[in-house]
Amino acid sequence: MNLLTLLCYYHITMKALKYLFPFLLFIGFLASCDTDIKYSSNPSDRLTFSVDTVRFDTVFTTIGSSTKLLKVYNKNKNALLIEQIKLEKFGTSGFRINVDGMSGHEFNNVEILAGDSLFIFVEVTVNPTLENNPVLIEDNILFKRSGAEQSVLLEAFGQDAYIFGKKIFENDTTLTGEKPFLLQDSLIVKHGVTLTIDENARFFFDRNAGFYIDGKVIAQGSINNPIVFRGSRNDNMVGEVSYDLVPGQWQGVFVDSLSFGNHFENVQIRNAHYGIQFKHSDESAKKAVLKNVVIHNHLSTGLQAVNCDIDIYNSQITNTGGASVLLVGGKYDFVHCTIGNYFNWDTRLSRALVIANKVGDDVFPLNNLRIVNSIIEGTQSDEIMYKIEDGIPSNFLFISNLIKSEEKSNSHFVNNIWNTKEKTFRSINEDNSRKYDFRLDSASVAINAADIQYSLDFPYDINGIPRLTDAAPDMGCHEFVDE
Repeated sequence: MNLLTLLCYYHITMKALKYLFPFLLFIGFLASCDTDIKYSSNPSDRLTFSVDTVRFDTVFTTIGSSTKLLKVYNKNKNALLIEQIKLEKFGTSGFRINVDGMSGHEFNNVEILAGDSLFIFVEVTVNPTLENNPVLIEDNILFKRSGAEQSVLLEAFGQDAYIFGKKIFENDTTLTGEKPFLLQDSLIVKHGVTLTIDENARFFFDRNAGFYIDGKVIAQGSINNPIVFRGSRNDNMVGEVSYDLVPGQWQGVFVDSLSFGNHFENVQIRNAHYGIQFKHSDESAKKAVLKNVVIHNHLSTGLQAVNCDIDIYNSQITNTGGASVLLVGGKYDFVHCTIGNYFNWDTRLSRALVIANKVGDDVFPLNNLRIVNSIIEGTQSDEIMYKIEDGIPSNFLFISNLIKSEEKSNSHFVNNIWNTKEKTFRSINEDNSRKYDFRLDSASVAINAADIQYSLDFPYDINGIPRLTDAAPDMGCHEFVDE
């Protein structure tokens, strides 16, 4: 190696050391800091938790829950060493935890620096309870340090249920309300079969599941114990918004063309893609009777029917991305119904009520549509759409309704109230809660405005409140009660 090479090598080496030395000192400082962490031994330096109780809504037996997050904070000036984090009843309660990415039931010497936090994820699976009503399941996450102990309560309601993949009824069957039904696939009633459903029966459908009726369904609930069809998720989507308030959680109820004689009374159908859809049928036979039925919060239509004969009494059909009620041809009788569309999960694609007598090249005479003592309201300036073509029979009549639409003065409309400015319903998504109360507000012009001669056959409203004991009955399915 010549002298020039040696000088160059020396120059480069010394220059590198000039920058390397401070870097090495910095690394040494960090290592020193890491080994010199001073943990508080003062029992008064407490952990802080995001919640004092981690709560799960109803969890079906053998079906795991969603995941809940518990945040643990150290708001003290010194680091804390948590000597033990553990589930108090591990193996018996069904709860599971994950602490900062590590699964287990007991964790030792977990450090949390001053001003820092750690995440604990909680899940639960409930063993069969052999109980028909929800059973409270509890456990505690225990935190031990410096002789002090803190805890966070874990709480879930375990519900035993009949759990089915695809359930097909090929013989006449009665389902009771003893325990709920969880459908991971669809519920199917074969042609020629009658399915009878007793009061308090609750059906929870997974996302791709639906209720398909080729035969006949007699669903007879009661006011205090209605029959419920809804999605299977019981947890919250975000914040306090429950999945039970979110549309599109399952597929809906579909009644086949050859299904007749269906009866739905004191039934709730909510949060599906479609509420109840009656396929193209024959109006010469009664398709269905709906009484005291709530069809609420669906991504597409609420009640959809083509060329059917259906009676709808004392029922609420509300909040849909498409038409709340879509009728094409057929015979329909609505008395004391509330049709309201305040859907705001996405852009609304239709008016609340759509009536038609033709679809594409297919003609369906609208032989008899009667809507009486009802309410048709919503967020659009006109909530009725007519797709009525001349030359095709169309017989429809609106009597004594509250209607949000341009006033009509022809013979199809008798004694209706149009475009009221007063508040109609008690509560419409107040504070963006996604909750709705379609009972009448005290300022509503629908109060005492119904025609009593059509109310005599329906002396009680959807909640069993008498209609005929005050000055006059009210429009819609809810009789006003001054609370």
